[in-house]
Amino acid sequence: MLKKIPTPHQDIVAFSAVGTLTKEDYTENIVPLIQDARKKGEKIKFLFQFGTEFENFSPAAAWEDFKLGVHYLETFSRIAVVTDTPWLKNLSTFFGHAIPCTVKGFKNNELEDAMAWLNSGEIGFNFKINEQEQYVQVEIKAPLTSDNFYLLSHAVDRWLELGNNLKGLVIHTQKFPGWEDFGSFVSHIEFIKDHHKKLDKVALVADSEFLDFATQLGSHFVDAEVKHFPYDELSKAQQWITNP
Repeated sequence: MLKKIPTPHQDIVAFSAVGTLTKEDYTENIVPLIQDARKKGEKIKFLFQFGTEFENFSPAAAWEDFKLGVHYLETFSRIAVVTDTPWLKNLSTFFGHAIPCTVKGFKNNELEDAMAWLNSGEIGFNFKINEQEQYVQVEIKAPLTSDNFYLLSHAVDRWLELGNNLKGLVIHTQKFPGWEDFGSFVSHIEFIKDHHKKLDKVALVADSEFLDFATQLGSHFVDAEVKHFPYDELSKAQQWITNP
């Protein structure tokens, strides 16, 4: 079964696993919360604790856990996995690379630290695929990393593989923070090379200091129309992306 853990903020969802987890534990407790957030266009910070009372997953629950990560990739902004069990730590690290958010592990005696981490600071890199209007919006508030582009590429490629279209890309950043290292810059160029032909438009929504970078970026998106908007005109950029 799942026991809900009190959280300091409404956008944090936390559960502790007790005994053997079943498929119903997921479908009756976690999935409705995620679907509700998705309908509202909100993100969830998720904490999952596997303490001393946890025993195992039923086969159906294990499958449901896998589907949760696959079908709701963009609903999470951060995930904290709290456990002292080695195989669960390794599993969370492995699947963390398939989810477009930061996944961090904590020991059971670090539950308060995990909650504080979920409740702290701004997310440095975040993105969301607008399924109805068929564009991806990226928010940048910290230096870009190779993992950022890996996760973005994974989500975009999966969306396209399902037969969907992608009209464009909206990049929203008040002041472009650069790249964490040279490897991150290379990952950026590889993402552009692999995806620019799949986009019709790119909207760069940023302050004036971003213009030099925007010009350089636009030269790489050779098959996409690139347009700059002031940082506070995000809605205009979104309308431009979606209009024929």
